[in-house]
Amino acid sequence: MVMEIYEEKLDNFVKPAATIPLYTEIQHWYREGSTNDESEKTNPTLIRPFVHKWRQHYGSCAFVGYPPLERKDLEQGKSSADVCKEKLAVWVKRYQEQNKNNKATLKVTLWTGDALALCTICFPPEMLFDVIDTSNLSDHTGLLNVLVCCGPRLKVPTASLLFTSSMLWCGECDSIEEYYNKCVGVPLQLLPTVLGLKLAVDLELGSKKLPDHLESTEETLCWVKADLKRTLLTIAKTTDVVQALLSLTERCFNLTNEVIHYIGVTSPSPLTMLRIIHQAQQLFKEGAAEIFDILEDELPADFKRRYRLSWNLLKASLGRTPEPIVEIKVNIKIAVVPRYKGTPKPMIYIRRDSSSDQEAPLQPSEIPNSLRYDDKTQVVTFHLREEDWNELHCSSKIWISSRELTKVITCEPVSLADETVKSVQRVDPVETFGLFARQTFTVMESNEKCQVLKVIKVEESIHSYSAELEILDFATCKAKAMKVSQPDESPTVVQIDFEGATGDPLSIYFSCFVDINSSKFQISGKVGKVFCNISKRSDGTVGELVIRNLASLPLHAMQGWDSQLTDIGCSTMLGKMFRTKLDRELKLRRDGGPPFFDLRESIADIIHHHVKEPEIAKVHYVDERGIIEEPYDSAEDMLKKKGFVIKVEKLFKWKNLPLAKVFFCDCQRFADLIRKNPGNTQLLAEYFNRIFLHKVNRLVAGQEEKVLFRKMMYTNAARVPQDGGYAVWKNSYISLLFPRESIKSMAGKKNIDYNFFIAALAMESPLLSSAEPDHMDESSSFEGRSVSSEHSAGFLDPFQGLASHMDQECAFCHSKSETLKRCLGCKNVLYCGKTCQKEHWKKHKTECRGNRKL
Repeated sequence: MVMEIYEEKLDNFVKPAATIPLYTEIQHWYREGSTNDESEKTNPTLIRPFVHKWRQHYGSCAFVGYPPLERKDLEQGKSSADVCKEKLAVWVKRYQEQNKNNKATLKVTLWTGDALALCTICFPPEMLFDVIDTSNLSDHTGLLNVLVCCGPRLKVPTASLLFTSSMLWCGECDSIEEYYNKCVGVPLQLLPTVLGLKLAVDLELGSKKLPDHLESTEETLCWVKADLKRTLLTIAKTTDVVQALLSLTERCFNLTNEVIHYIGVTSPSPLTMLRIIHQAQQLFKEGAAEIFDILEDELPADFKRRYRLSWNLLKASLGRTPEPIVEIKVNIKIAVVPRYKGTPKPMIYIRRDSSSDQEAPLQPSEIPNSLRYDDKTQVVTFHLREEDWNELHCSSKIWISSRELTKVITCEPVSLADETVKSVQRVDPVETFGLFARQTFTVMESNEKCQVLKVIKVEESIHSYSAELEILDFATCKAKAMKVSQPDESPTVVQIDFEGATGDPLSIYFSCFVDINSSKFQISGKVGKVFCNISKRSDGTVGELVIRNLASLPLHAMQGWDSQLTDIGCSTMLGKMFRTKLDRELKLRRDGGPPFFDLRESIADIIHHHVKEPEIAKVHYVDERGIIEEPYDSAEDMLKKKGFVIKVEKLFKWKNLPLAKVFFCDCQRFADLIRKNPGNTQLLAEYFNRIFLHKVNRLVAGQEEKVLFRKMMYTNAARVPQDGGYAVWKNSYISLLFPRESIKSMAGKKNIDYNFFIAALAMESPLLSSAEPDHMDESSSFEGRSVSSEHSAGFLDPFQGLASHMDQECAFCHSKSETLKRCLGCKNVLYCGKTCQKEHWKKHKTECRGNRKL
């Protein structure tokens, strides 16, 4: 923001004067890119070690973020920091005023120490929060570190929110999904078990936020605390959970040897893995010891040689037999080369001296990214198992280096046997590493009151759970008598009961929402077990629906879309949804693409139809080709449908973007209601009463696009109040969706012309195109994505009076080509090409223009 301000003459924002602190702040940043940490001026970023300066190593400005500053305040000689403090005081006062007794208190803690230590060792264990916003801290310390340290501080499962952001993700990744995989890499369905979190964002649906900049944008992810009640899991080498833990081990020890650090993906350390195992061990029967044993068998052959010191530290802290841990302080001088602007990832190397001159030098052991360095006293602090320290300190040397492409840390090896060792003392790993700050799960053992079944083992995979249950009462445990149920308020619980059984049903608790309708339960009398394969539900694992009591959309406070806005203005907004290189290529080909691209095209089509003709009642059919062409006029017709029927009620303006309030009918759900209630005319009446005599727009959508459509419609429906008494229709809304992808492949196009996208939209939308001979509606042909009809919907056949697909022919040459294009003016006449359209235009012109007026 301020970069543009400076380039457009800073005095347009703040009058240039040496007495105005903000002016000198911006000027200093713009010219030098850094400020001293002892300065009283604004210092909003992390201070770089070794040089006592913060330096912005990426393309953002220190003042970007839209702070709530007003020009009149800044022109009074105040610094931006002073103004922000005043604003904070006003917010606190307003918060207190909300309390009727005016006794509300708000504690504000300003922390200048280690960002991760704040959530681990600095706050007491009982201090939890409803909302934690970490800004783009993950760019500096690593996303995995932020999740592991901050996640346990969330208060209420599925309700308290953790926000993380990244401004650097596109420097190394092409999409936000790739960014997540690089930083964390755990399948999203396993996050509740491995990290105790759920991602409350569906990456497949993109982002509803208009990008701040065309070249790059800040991406924000939201996380919630997973459910705490669990049945113990059995861990084995072949399970997906072990593979997820193995992937995390590779990241925490940097086994991939990454040397370029744009987004802090290698910032996790062995201590990060220590926190992960310390929390996850509660969920496994065998505990942390079995986790270590299984991981050791799967890790590379040279792992123990290279990282045995760190690995022994982890096992000594959490293993079967806890061993003493020591904290060592060593005097050692470290220097960073002046040309290096970033923060190096330090590695401790310890090598035992050779017993003789003829003996080959021993390979050093590495301790990755697990040290503290006080550059004033030149003291390095690190931790080892006491037994390892006793073996090393008399005959070893230590030095510090890093894994950058070029050498950035200079350090001479020093002996661990002389006065360089300042102190060695035993420490408690729980207190020292803040291991008390972890989520505490409630393990639900098999109910003793259940006299029919007993849980033997439960294993988790990415998409399901498998369980083995021991049969205690063979006379009662019969397939016909089995009843599997799931409490509506607890979609993470499965209950198994039998007719005639005494006692309570067996309850099994999972980390994710499960679907008993698609699960399998098999009784084997021969082995005396019940085998279960229980499927996970996608809506309860990833996406906004994992949040309990999702906030309602404030439609009452939104302005209606200004009807005076031109269709070109709306097209510009819609065009911003198509911003990647692949989008551009697909637009040029005027062809379908990946499901998310097709979904955005459908959104653009629906909103465009309403913007151009808001006074015309219109309904949109969304379904597969071959189904969408058939009528929607009877119960028999609706039994064949698999898509959606959507009607736009009103268009609002939300954050300067169009948002359509809609109600929709899920045809699959409607068909189920018809099958369960045959002959119920009330269902059909409810359906037809809302769309009778409406204009029809048909959108062809493949199976994968319909999956995204279903996610979008039901997710948005959860944020809109529902009308009571309606079984067929649900209220929802449709908003613009933007790709969470980098557009660095279009580098050099600082000002991409959105007229290209407007033109592409015009080629695909009959509402933006001319009906003159040089413009035909290619998308309205049966080979395109959209099939439009200007006839009424309801009890009438929308295709009445039109020839069947097999009988269609060119109006001029009468050829029956498979690529006929419909005239944009009347939608009734087809041509095989522009030549035939021009030849026929004189004869067809009068009829076409007459139909357009109608």
